[in-house]
Amino acid sequence: MTPAAHYPYSLLGKFVRYPWAKHWKQGRFYRYYAYSIIICLPLFHLIGKAVNSPENLAMWKGIRAERKHDQFAPVKDH
Repeated sequence: MTPAAHYPYSLLGKFVRYPWAKHWKQGRFYRYYAYSIIICLPLFHLIGKAVNSPENLAMWKGIRAERKHDQFAPVKDH
Protein backbone atom coordinates (compact mmCIF):
# COMPACT_ATOMS: atom_id res chain seq x y z
CA MET A 1 0.00 0.00 0.00
CA THR A 2 1.34 3.42 -0.89
CA PRO A 3 1.62 6.08 1.80
CA ALA A 4 -0.83 8.96 1.80
CA ALA A 5 0.24 12.02 -0.15
CA HIS A 6 1.09 15.20 1.75
CA TYR A 7 -1.42 17.09 -0.34
CA PRO A 8 -4.20 15.35 -2.28
CA TYR A 9 -3.94 16.68 -5.85
CA SER A 10 -6.77 14.69 -7.41
CA LEU A 11 -10.43 15.40 -6.83
CA LEU A 12 -10.95 11.91 -5.45
CA GLY A 13 -8.10 12.42 -3.00
CA LYS A 14 -9.57 15.73 -1.87
CA PHE A 15 -12.99 14.14 -1.51
CA VAL A 16 -11.60 11.28 0.59
CA ARG A 17 -9.55 13.54 2.87
CA TYR A 18 -12.35 16.10 3.42
CA PRO A 19 -13.45 16.22 7.09
CA TRP A 20 -17.03 15.08 6.50
CA ALA A 21 -17.67 13.95 10.10
CA LYS A 22 -16.56 17.29 11.54
CA HIS A 23 -18.83 19.24 9.21
CA TRP A 24 -21.76 16.89 9.94
CA LYS A 25 -21.35 17.32 13.71
CA GLN A 26 -20.51 21.03 13.89
CA GLY A 27 -22.21 22.54 10.86
CA ARG A 28 -25.93 22.77 10.36
CA PHE A 29 -25.91 23.11 6.56
CA TYR A 30 -24.98 19.51 5.69
CA ARG A 31 -27.39 18.01 8.22
CA TYR A 32 -30.33 20.25 7.32
CA TYR A 33 -29.70 19.76 3.61
CA ALA A 34 -29.71 15.97 4.00
CA TYR A 35 -32.81 16.02 6.20
CA SER A 36 -34.68 18.31 3.82
CA ILE A 37 -33.90 16.04 0.86
CA ILE A 38 -35.11 13.01 2.81
CA ILE A 39 -38.32 14.80 3.82
CA CYS A 40 -39.07 16.49 0.47
CA LEU A 41 -38.37 13.69 -2.02
CA PRO A 42 -41.51 11.68 -1.14
CA LEU A 43 -43.52 14.90 -1.22
CA PHE A 44 -42.18 15.80 -4.66
CA HIS A 45 -42.94 12.26 -5.85
CA LEU A 46 -46.57 12.56 -4.70
CA ILE A 47 -46.95 15.97 -6.35
CA GLY A 48 -45.45 14.70 -9.61
CA LYS A 49 -47.71 11.65 -9.58
CA ALA A 50 -50.79 13.83 -9.01
CA VAL A 51 -49.85 16.37 -11.67
CA ASN A 52 -49.09 13.74 -14.31
CA SER A 53 -52.17 11.59 -13.65
CA PRO A 54 -54.30 10.79 -16.73
CA GLU A 55 -57.31 12.62 -15.26
CA ASN A 56 -55.32 15.79 -14.68
CA LEU A 57 -53.73 15.66 -18.13
CA ALA A 58 -57.16 15.24 -19.75
CA MET A 59 -58.53 18.17 -17.74
CA TRP A 60 -55.70 20.46 -18.83
CA LYS A 61 -55.99 19.31 -22.42
CA GLY A 62 -59.62 20.51 -22.33
CA ILE A 63 -58.65 23.82 -20.73
CA ARG A 64 -55.99 24.44 -23.37
CA ALA A 65 -58.42 23.51 -26.15
CA GLU A 66 -60.80 26.24 -24.93
CA ARG A 67 -57.99 28.80 -24.95
CA LYS A 68 -56.75 27.85 -28.40
CA HIS A 69 -57.74 30.33 -31.04
CA ASP A 70 -56.63 31.58 -34.40
CA GLN A 71 -55.47 35.18 -34.16
CA PHE A 72 -56.45 35.80 -37.80
CA ALA A 73 -59.99 34.42 -37.45
CA PRO A 74 -62.90 36.89 -37.41
CA VAL A 75 -64.14 38.03 -33.99
CA LYS A 76 -67.09 36.01 -32.60
CA ASP A 77 -69.62 37.03 -29.98
CA HIS A 78 -69.48 34.97 -26.81
